[in-house]
Amino acid sequence: VSDAENAPDIQKIDKKAVNKQIERLKKFKAQRDEQIIDKATKNLKDSIDNNKNIMPSIINCVEANMTLGEISNLLRNEFGEYQG
Repeated sequence: VSDAENAPDIQKIDKKAVNKQIERLKKFKAQRDEQIIDKATKNLKDSIDNNKNIMPSIINCVEANMTLGEISNLLRNEFGEYQG
């Protein structure tokens, strides 16, 4: 029995589903209030800069309709990324 026979099947990604999700995300972002997003972003940055508990600010970001990617990018920019 070769390794090729034991290899798992590679997942096929449905391009239509990907495009549909991208469109949903664009629509979601277009419907947000940018002033609220900016305020939530500033509050999170201020919490980080002042060495405060960032969890309440993260919750505020989620409630302001920031995406996980946006929040994660902000945290990566402020703290860096683990390079194990």
